[in-house]
Amino acid sequence: YLYRAIDKQGRTVDFYLSSRRNAKSAKRFLGKALRGLNEWEKPLTINTDKAPAYGEAIRQLKKAGKCPKDLKHRQIKYLNNRVEADHGKLKRKRSISPKLPQYSQVRC
Repeated sequence: YLYRAIDKQGRTVDFYLSSRRNAKSAKRFLGKALRGLNEWEKPLTINTDKAPAYGEAIRQLKKAGKCPKDLKHRQIKYLNNRVEADHGKLKRKRSISPKLPQYSQVRC
């Protein structure tokens, strides 16, 4: 699963590739994304999809003091569209690149 964080302008802040989509992975990603920010750069609101792992990860980070206590977590579908639209760009780039033949199909 690809975790990605973008800013208001749609620029990628951070990303994390994980084989699982659970609270542990979400916490690792969000902690990593927030760690590199100054106090004034930390977000006031985080928009995510409706995966329950994000809520649990944010609760754990607040409890540990790694994200602001007044941080708002919004799980509203249309607010997450910027990230989803950006995934489309990645998928298009991947499909445009030439595909290599499988080793069983290569002849010398």
